[in-house]
Amino acid sequence: LGPLSVRGVIWYQGEDDGRNQKYAADFTAMINSWRAQFRDPDLPFYFVQIAQTTYASGMLSVWQAQQKVMHSVKHTGLAVSNDIYDGTNHGYAPRPEKVDKDTGWPIAGGSNPHPPNKQLVANRLADIAMKEVYRKKTRAENDVIYGPMYLAHQAKGNKMRVQFQHVGSGLKTRDGKAPNWFELSDGTMDGRRLKYVKADAKIISKDIIELSALGMTKPKFVRFGWHALVYSNLINTEGLPAVSFRTDEQKGHQR
Repeated sequence: LGPLSVRGVIWYQGEDDGRNQKYAADFTAMINSWRAQFRDPDLPFYFVQIAQTTYASGMLSVWQAQQKVMHSVKHTGLAVSNDIYDGTNHGYAPRPEKVDKDTGWPIAGGSNPHPPNKQLVANRLADIAMKEVYRKKTRAENDVIYGPMYLAHQAKGNKMRVQFQHVGSGLKTRDGKAPNWFELSDGTMDGRRLKYVKADAKIISKDIIELSALGMTKPKFVRFGWHALVYSNLINTEGLPAVSFRTDEQKGHQR
């Protein structure tokens, strides 16, 4: 097709790359090659977070790589999708009986990288393009087009504070309960992996969550939503879900 003139690109799929530890570098190279082929170094390139699935050992590394690309490659953006649940209730909440056996936190009831409710993905991609390419008002509430994503963290004594970006009008939870799916580690190893424990979380400002864990005096690392089928309750006020992350450099346990 190149060098056909196009206004931008939307990209969906890539679940085979759950096995690819170089996904961020490979995806960046692909975007740059398309921009070269279409002779447009600023070609907008927006992509979709892959849905919860255990295929290819899960999408945790892909989710993290997608955020890295979004924040390091100009004119890119990530349409969040981890609230599009593949189950009998059509995408809006997990079945109550579906919980992670280790933590008791809710998980998605399916394992399908091709879930229904594609109109939600389409709307979010359209909102990104309308705002960032065409500079027009979107259908998104308050023109907020991204879900909360990790920005920074800082340990303060026995507590850990995590700062998010893309919080819109502020962080909240979809069920009014304390944020779930946060875990802390003090660096202790469990075999070849870091040992993480469930953390108590509370929202203390528009963009900051404070964490603590019983018996942990010096937290070093934090992870959020680190499960292949995660269904967390953290959202921004505009209703877009937060994206999983981890701050350690270990490979991590995808459960």
